[in-house]
Amino acid sequence: MKQSRSLSEKPRHAAVSCLVRRSLKTSSLIMALTLMAGCASPGFTLFHLEPAQGDAVAVVLADGAVTVTAGYLDTGEQTGYLTERGYEPLGNSLRSIPLMTYLFKVQNRSTEPLTVDPAGMRVSTGFGEMLRPYNYAHFYLALPQGSGREKALQGLKDVIYERPVQVDPNGTMEKLLMFRRPEVVGEEVAILVNGLYLGGRGVEGVLAFRAVDLSR
Repeated sequence: MKQSRSLSEKPRHAAVSCLVRRSLKTSSLIMALTLMAGCASPGFTLFHLEPAQGDAVAVVLADGAVTVTAGYLDTGEQTGYLTERGYEPLGNSLRSIPLMTYLFKVQNRSTEPLTVDPAGMRVSTGFGEMLRPYNYAHFYLALPQGSGREKALQGLKDVIYERPVQVDPNGTMEKLLMFRRPEVVGEEVAILVNGLYLGGRGVEGVLAFRAVDLSR
């Protein structure tokens, strides 16, 4: 697995090449992603997201104590993931909501608890927009009415990051991180990994993706 690096180090792969040109030795990830969004890029309205480099998107943080990986799921993959885990009503209900969904996995190899607060996560669309993750309240309003609504809502809290959760020492957590699907993305899309606290200390990094134009 090839690994992205936190912005405290000099990034190497092409997905952040625009950032490299702007001297990235700063702890402000929000500033860095704002710069990324400002780089010239064509806009894609029909797209899929792939790792910017290699077979997976991962970042190792806190001197190797924390590893975060993310995979983009399109609508069919999202439905399949939920159905396989016994959440078919939820999977079917979510198909009506335009979402940008990631399978987001956090590994804590330290001896201290790790807190994951999804409210701190952001997605840079690479086209001038910064997205905040959806939580339970968003879906309560957005899920369509019908016989499967209540069962879908019951399963929602089990499968998405929607409030702060703790990952025990030497533990792993894997859930879905969901955002509103943007109308347009640029060539470079990134998750701002923020809202992680290891023993009370903030941990942050970037997960970089490459947008593939599906309209051709």
